[in-house]
Amino acid sequence: PEPEPEPEPEPEPAKIELSKSSTNVSQGNVAGQSTVARENDRISFTISAKNTGGSPEVVELTDDLGDVLEYATLIDRGGGTFDESTKTLSWPDVNLQPGA
Repeated sequence: PEPEPEPEPEPEPAKIELSKSSTNVSQGNVAGQSTVARENDRISFTISAKNTGGSPEVVELTDDLGDVLEYATLIDRGGGTFDESTKTLSWPDVNLQPGA
């Protein structure tokens, strides 16, 4: 009889890395951390998620804007949904594949 094939090893679990960056559009698209914002400046935020693991995972993308909105106004939701009561901006869940 032929030997049974070895079972496939289990893939590594998903490892999700979330990051957020800002750009001061009004001051020449400089990194938000490198300049002091002035009244009426436009600040653009970017939220990123990367799966460096070996399995897919569904990722919920949300951003709590409570502190930001004390001094600022939201003018572009970036395709997200804003919940006025929780001051949270959210996007549909994403199935993040390994390496994506």
